[in-house]
Amino acid sequence: MTNLPIRGLGSVGVVTDIDPYSLPINAYTRAKNVRFNEAKVTRAPIYRSISGNLTTTPKFIYGVSALSGFDTVLVVDDTFDIFEMSNGVLSQKYNSSLSASAITPVTATILADVQYINRSNTVPVHRVPTATNFTALPNWPSGTTTTAIRSYGDFLLALGTVESGTAFPNRVRFSDPVLANQVPSTWDASDLTNSAGFND
Repeated sequence: MTNLPIRGLGSVGVVTDIDPYSLPINAYTRAKNVRFNEAKVTRAPIYRSISGNLTTTPKFIYGVSALSGFDTVLVVDDTFDIFEMSNGVLSQKYNSSLSASAITPVTATILADVQYINRSNTVPVHRVPTATNFTALPNWPSGTTTTAIRSYGDFLLALGTVESGTAFPNRVRFSDPVLANQVPSTWDASDLTNSAGFND
């Protein structure tokens, strides 16, 4: 079967009230579990009920697609304890000593098959594919916290940092590029032998 290139395939979206032969070539007559955004067609999120078996009150939930086996859901409570829901079973993956009275936003991302979770008043935690539990992120700058952690290309980004007690709300700090299944080797912007740095 021949594949025909069609420009702007998702630019029209779904049109159900016109006969199919009257539609433009880049329109759809029916769609399921997809979304149209910026002239592209992508898979839509699938909403699921997690479980009634939660023994904690979630403050943040993050879905993780597994390379094999079941997808999992990471559940973070108000004390930054991290649990994992897999195949209907909830198990604890990180035990924090933070207080529930100082609740701050939680962010998460995945880069090079490594999962990262951050709360803005503590060091980010990570889990490599071969690990069972989350641990503090190694090579993280001492005395630094970040509002959000994100991935971009091969870099891990820290957005809005507090460094040694000084707030940099507009700072974007980036790590040295990472390799598959590894965490960043450094965040040191003063070391000119690597690509780590920051922009305000």
